[in-house]
Amino acid sequence: MTDPSNALQSFQQALLRGEIQLRRGTLDPDLYLFVDEPDGETRFTYVRVEGKTVTAFVEFAWCGQIEGKPCLTIGYAVPESYRNQGRAKEAISAAIAEMQH
Repeated sequence: MTDPSNALQSFQQALLRGEIQLRRGTLDPDLYLFVDEPDGETRFTYVRVEGKTVTAFVEFAWCGQIEGKPCLTIGYAVPESYRNQGRAKEAISAAIAEMQH
């Protein structure tokens, strides 16, 4: 998995350029989802956005199976000016709830 801070910056730039179409969360309409398949592996990216600024970034990527059950890696990042406000913890919880739904 890419360094989540670098992934956040790249995602932010792609969002600003209009290259990414986000879907609203089902359970949490303030959480947005982007699904892609770099290198043929499905990746789920959940973000909180204020205006056009990503304020919390959570990414899940498939990494195989453990005892027959799917295994995912998780990475998260928050821009420096939004840190220490509980944004990552809250976004991770909301993203997991959306995935379980």
